[in-house]
Amino acid sequence: MEHGTFVAGVAAGNGYGSRGEYAGVAPDAEIISIKVMDNKGQGNTSDILAGMQWVVDNHKEFNIRVMSLSLGSETSSIVKNDPLAVAVGEVWKRGIVVVAAAGNSGPRQGTITTPGVNASIITVGAVDDKRTTDISDDEIAEFSSRGPALGGIVKPDVVAPGVDVVSLNTDKNYKSGQIPSVLKKKYITLSGTSVSTPIVSGLAVLMLEKNPDYTPNQIKKLFMENCHSISNDKYAEGSGIVDIGTIFKI
Repeated sequence: MEHGTFVAGVAAGNGYGSRGEYAGVAPDAEIISIKVMDNKGQGNTSDILAGMQWVVDNHKEFNIRVMSLSLGSETSSIVKNDPLAVAVGEVWKRGIVVVAAAGNSGPRQGTITTPGVNASIITVGAVDDKRTTDISDDEIAEFSSRGPALGGIVKPDVVAPGVDVVSLNTDKNYKSGQIPSVLKKKYITLSGTSVSTPIVSGLAVLMLEKNPDYTPNQIKKLFMENCHSISNDKYAEGSGIVDIGTIFKI
């Protein structure tokens, strides 16, 4: 599936097809792909919950430390009655860092999707970085969902680049058992909070590689305390854009 391959490349691609130019945030990090959506990006809540249950049941065997969720849907009126929001909270309690997309229903307020509405996990919004390294021209992407989440909770927690990000292409018509076709374009560009999410997930992986004893709460605190504000709206940016350079010095 194009979407899944793309976000995996953002998090952990080794950049082989571009001689390192388009490597992911945590190159060559081990990925366990749990397929819960069809090839059109649609799926049932029950399938997503089953995927989360598999992670909980197998996280010790496979040393799963981060669960990245580039998905979302409209939430129930009360978080405690929302199955996805409840489930990610339980995964978090197992010592697994959960990173979820804020959603692409901005700029209206109150549009954070589930499971990003859960107060415990790291919810990620999108930044338009104008393809420059200088954050002075950065803006919150118009499509990035805004808080507050249910109960008046400030969400997203942080933001990361999510406009015209380059990552892996894939054969949309590929079926298991076939020989993959040779792609004319090895890389494509996509936008969305689904793209911002694996950037933060990859950063969490790097921090856990450096400090394996960090808990999910410590990782979240570290990220939120090392951000640059690019907006006057806390419901658009949370704590701001994550300062990767500062975090790596800690």
